[in-house]
Amino acid sequence: AVELLQRFEVNEPVGAFLGVTALVYALIFAAAYSEAHSRLDEIRTSLTLEASGVHTAMLLARSLDAGNAAHQTRVLLLFAAYIEQLSDEIAAGCTGVLEESGGSSSPSVPSSSGCSSSIETLYAAIPYLSKICNDGENDEMDRLLVQRTIDMINKVSEARSIRETATHNGLSWITLLF
Repeated sequence: AVELLQRFEVNEPVGAFLGVTALVYALIFAAAYSEAHSRLDEIRTSLTLEASGVHTAMLLARSLDAGNAAHQTRVLLLFAAYIEQLSDEIAAGCTGVLEESGGSSSPSVPSSSGCSSSIETLYAAIPYLSKICNDGENDEMDRLLVQRTIDMINKVSEARSIRETATHNGLSWITLLF
């Protein structure tokens, strides 16, 4: 028993050192987890705003008094194409996460060229909206609705930019040091 007590006294500083080391690593892990969790929340929030904005823009476009239904149909088709591109990007991002966890050395991230084409798809609706606005039928109300629709397109673009920035930013350099 005396020998065990002597061993404990000799190894006491080692135990304290291991405790402090474990605490430091726990704090680093907690900071990394918190940072990743806040990025995930930011991505979810911006994706929700993006989807909500497209939905609102579609509802506004449907309420326009289009003398030429072809323009209104084209606007709605462009919005639907944007939603399809968005869902493809999300699916590609999920595939990249699955490939990364399966041991792939580099995760596949949707290309930024696909991202710009999606925004261009939304902005391609503006000429058709202006044609609806100037068709001679109920123009004042159409102008208000078209302006609101364009505002929604701009909000979708802002939400998309925030989401892409949060998606492509890595962890902080302090976290990566350890």
